Amino acid sequence: MQWKTPMFEPMRKLMGRCGRSPRKTMEAQRSQLLRRGFGEMTRVLSRWIDPKLMAPENEGNFSRVRCFDFATTVQGFLWQILQGQASCRQVVQQVQATRAAASAQIPDSGTAAYCQARAKLPMKRLHQINEALQQKISGLVRPQDLWFGREVKLLDCTSVSMEDTPANAQVYAYANGQKPGCGFPLVYLAGIFSLSSGAWLGYAASPENRHDLTLSVDLVRKHIQPGDILVADRAYCAYWMLALTKVLGGDVLVRLRQTRVTDLGPRQKEKVISWEKPSRGAGCPLSAEEYAALPQKLTVRLVRRKLEAKGQRTREVILATTLCEKAISGEELGALYLRRWKVELHFDDLKTTLGMDHLKSKSPAMVERALAVYHCAHNLVRALMLEASVRAEVPLGRLSFKGSSGALLKAINGPKGPIRKTPGRWEILLDMAADDLLPVRPNRREPRAIKRRPKNYQRLTAPRSLFQEVPHRHRTKKRLN
Repeated sequence: MQWKTPMFEPMRKLMGRCGRSPRKTMEAQRSQLLRRGFGEMTRVLSRWIDPKLMAPENEGNFSRVRCFDFATTVQGFLWQILQGQASCRQVVQQVQATRAAASAQIPDSGTAAYCQARAKLPMKRLHQINEALQQKISGLVRPQDLWFGREVKLLDCTSVSMEDTPANAQVYAYANGQKPGCGFPLVYLAGIFSLSSGAWLGYAASPENRHDLTLSVDLVRKHIQPGDILVADRAYCAYWMLALTKVLGGDVLVRLRQTRVTDLGPRQKEKVISWEKPSRGAGCPLSAEEYAALPQKLTVRLVRRKLEAKGQRTREVILATTLCEKAISGEELGALYLRRWKVELHFDDLKTTLGMDHLKSKSPAMVERALAVYHCAHNLVRALMLEASVRAEVPLGRLSFKGSSGALLKAINGPKGPIRKTPGRWEILLDMAADDLLPVRPNRREPRAIKRRPKNYQRLTAPRSLFQEVPHRHRTKKRLN
């Protein structure tokens, strides 16, 4: 029936617009899909990564021509992470849209080919891509971004859950006291970050709940260079950790462990003391030869400072550091330790913004690949933020990680049609990232509390096949007359 004829015009206005047929709805969705895609991903990555790293291999899994070659699979995995762990079906749709816009071969709508390609990604090449990103980021760091001309690196640990599958349960442990069938396996991570650029320099993963010291020793050996300063919490206040960093040519700033007796008086603010080398404990991850090579004495500077910051539990701390230079005051050391909180924000960017809090991987091999791609995705956003900060001459700390990742996604989902080089497109993207500035809120109180209450559901205290739900728990009691 033609509702646009003059005869039915009053009736059309009275009854409203005629509904769309399923065919027209499908055509509209397909046309909208074809306007998307991640055709700009190649140009975005080529700005920071050598295109040779994305080339096909000479032999092996990614040597033959396929719809999901190495470059397409890595780009799809990165897009999936930047979208907050989007589904594999969405990635396939993005590849179809990009291929259709470029008049190329369109893959099948199934996800099997993409999932099989992801499972074959070589870890060595993923680490090479991340190293290329880190080199690009380090080249953008300005001298004024350093602390007294030295690089500061932040170290901390966290844990990430994953899908509760039999394959993951065989490798990764559950939380202590977790009932069988009621929780999720956990992978414990130690991460080291750059304070000047925010880059994620490296990580160490463990399937078991290990102490922060033992989990982080390999990161310290690999990433501490001469002149670096390592800042960490009091879990890292051990003699061998400070001595090992000093042997590597760096310095340490940590909070004094509560079990170590201080030599500071009640009104004394600073003191330089000498720590004697203790005997090697059973939990020390260093070998007997490595521990014997450490110095017998270590000069340590103790600093007592009040950290005036709203919302923080600790008001007064005692810091232990190997920075004994008189040119560096205690106030400057206290201000530097306050910036240790940046490592918590970096983990929050990974776990909340990018969705790394719970990995959807169903096998240990895919857990390793997912962590490697998260490593690349985080540094990809950080490279954009640092370049935007340098271009706009604004502090890096004022840029929003969430806003920058959103601007990057807009560029990746870019061209509507064939890929063309648009003059000034990248500069517009940098301006978008630089314009999204965080407000200056010194000493803002941020209590650890939630406003939205959780749903009134029961806790899963037994496997699903054995769990008995309480009946009528949502019904309100009737008022008695």
